[in-house]
Amino acid sequence: MNKGRRDRSELAFFKITRELIAGSVSLTMIKFVMKKVVGFLLLASAVVAFLSGCASSRPSPEEQTRELDRQREAERQQAEFRKSLPPVTNPGQGQ
Repeated sequence: MNKGRRDRSELAFFKITRELIAGSVSLTMIKFVMKKVVGFLLLASAVVAFLSGCASSRPSPEEQTRELDRQREAERQQAEFRKSLPPVTNPGQGQ
């Protein structure tokens, strides 16, 4: 009779131990997966922030064309202004 009780108690012990181990494994697995998810979300948000910053900092083709036109016009005006100046006889002499 004692042997039967011992067998049942050993079976109960192993059953509880197996359940605890299975629970801790699944808890460990959940922690692992959550760490991976959090890491992925942080990386994804950093990539999105970086790409949105790169995309917005570049001027459109129309803006680039207008800027080139402004630069050419400014260079043309400077060249006309220089032509209207009297010639310098002794540059660097301070006179």
